[in-house]
Amino acid sequence: MPTVNPGDGFVSLGTSAQVFLADTRHRPDPARLVHAFCHALPDRWYRMAALLNGASPLAAFARWSGDADIATLLEEAEACFKGPSHLLATPYLYGERTPHNNPLARVALVGMTSSTTRADLVQAVLEGVAFSLCDGLDVLIAGAAQPEAMALIGGGAKSAFWAKLIASILDVSLVRYDASDRGTAYGAARLARLAITGEEAEAVVVPPPIKDVIAPDQGLTDAYRPRIEAFRSLYKALEPIWPSVAG
Repeated sequence: MPTVNPGDGFVSLGTSAQVFLADTRHRPDPARLVHAFCHALPDRWYRMAALLNGASPLAAFARWSGDADIATLLEEAEACFKGPSHLLATPYLYGERTPHNNPLARVALVGMTSSTTRADLVQAVLEGVAFSLCDGLDVLIAGAAQPEAMALIGGGAKSAFWAKLIASILDVSLVRYDASDRGTAYGAARLARLAITGEEAEAVVVPPPIKDVIAPDQGLTDAYRPRIEAFRSLYKALEPIWPSVAG
C-alpha cells in the first residue's frame, strides 16, 4: 500500500520492525519515541514507531533450539494453536526504541512449566512481537481512530499465521501485496523513476497487485486484549531488573 495519503500506513516486519503512518504535517512525539520526518513526496510527512525487534526474536529462538528451521517452527505453532498463549514473552533482543527508549530491555519468557512445548514457546515469541507492534501503533495514533487496514511488508509477511495473529492483536486488516517482502526495494525504484522522469507521483506510486487481505479475528481480538495488558505489566515489572542482567 503506497503510504501517500494521510492515514495510509504499513507494518514492516524484517529483522527490526516499523509501524508507519503518512500525514500532512509534522507531528513529533519525542516523549514516546515517535519519529516524525518529511516524506519523500511533496507536502507529505510521516510518523513512525521504530522497533528494534521484528522477526529477529524468532530467528534467535530457532538458533537457541538447535538451529531449527523457521518454517517448521511456524508450522508447529500453527498446528498447536488454540488461542492466546498462557506464556508471555518480551522480544527485546536489542533493547527497544518506541515507546520505551530503553537499551537495557531484554528477552524474557514467563509462565513455563514441565509441560511447555516448543510450539508453546514459538507462539509466545510471535505474540510478544505482535504486542510490541501494538505498543507502537497505540503511540502513533495517540487516541485517534486507528486505520482500518495497513500493508504488511518484510520477510515476516510471508507467514499467514503470524500475520493473522498481528492483525487480530492490532485489530487492523493487513494487506499483503505481491512481493511484499521486497516492498522497500520497489519504493526506492519508484522514487528513482520519479527523480529521473519528472512524472506525477500519482502516476507512479500506485498499489501493486494484492496477494491477500488478512482480517482480524474478532474473537481473538477480544481474547488478546487482557494479554496485551499483561504484556505491558510484565514490561513494567521487569524494567528495574534489566540493568542487572544486561550484558
